[in-house]
Amino acid sequence: MKRCFFLSKINGFLFVFFLTIVTSFGQESIFVDTRLMLLSHPIVRSFDSQTRRFAGTSSEFVLGGEKGVFEVENEIKSIETKILSLTEVYKPLFSRATSLNRKSLESKFLQEKRSLESRLATLRKRIDPNMGVPERPGLTSGLAIIPQVNSIASDLRAVINRLKLKYQPPVILDIASLLPACIFPVDKVVLSKNRHFEAWRQNFSNREGLFQWLNEAKTYWVNSGTGISPIPFGAQDVRLEAIQMIEQFSKGKN
Repeated sequence: MKRCFFLSKINGFLFVFFLTIVTSFGQESIFVDTRLMLLSHPIVRSFDSQTRRFAGTSSEFVLGGEKGVFEVENEIKSIETKILSLTEVYKPLFSRATSLNRKSLESKFLQEKRSLESRLATLRKRIDPNMGVPERPGLTSGLAIIPQVNSIASDLRAVINRLKLKYQPPVILDIASLLPACIFPVDKVVLSKNRHFEAWRQNFSNREGLFQWLNEAKTYWVNSGTGISPIPFGAQDVRLEAIQMIEQFSKGKN
């Protein structure tokens, strides 16, 4: 991801944290690490850095050019036939089913049907001409990863909302912004302007300048290598719970 993509999502993190302490003293905030959440997502784990596509999804290249596309088309026809014949396969089983095992049989039927339909949808997208590259059979365009990116973002939002409902914290902090995966340059001109007095007086008329100063201060201390802990004082650690929720929300997605 360019320039630590998912680390730049929360600008002014320290400013929000400061305001929380000042205005909500005694209330417990919670914190997560969005990098760990992303790395735990099965779709993210399937990302191929060579093709820049998600393996096993509709964005994946069809290998073999025209021959590969032909093989996918044949698999689509095979799955369509299986879906059509599935009812006939289960019909005699349902007729012999007892009241005790009918429910489990119905569940098995629906699960098998959904699995086939999901696979069919993925294969159709892989050879969708709207997602392909002109005159390059089997290749998908950069737009092909949009459904997966949207799905990942949706799961992250769902987890944050679930944590918000469960703990009802004044704010949810992302400590990923305090542990960047790459070094950012520091604007020393901005950093040389002392904003402490404005902050303690709660004079936020120059809010943009204060946000910028806090962001540069954060970057300076992170780059300093002094071993400062990124764990917010007084906040509850829900990183593991967030990861478990991500795995739950993303189960079976592609």
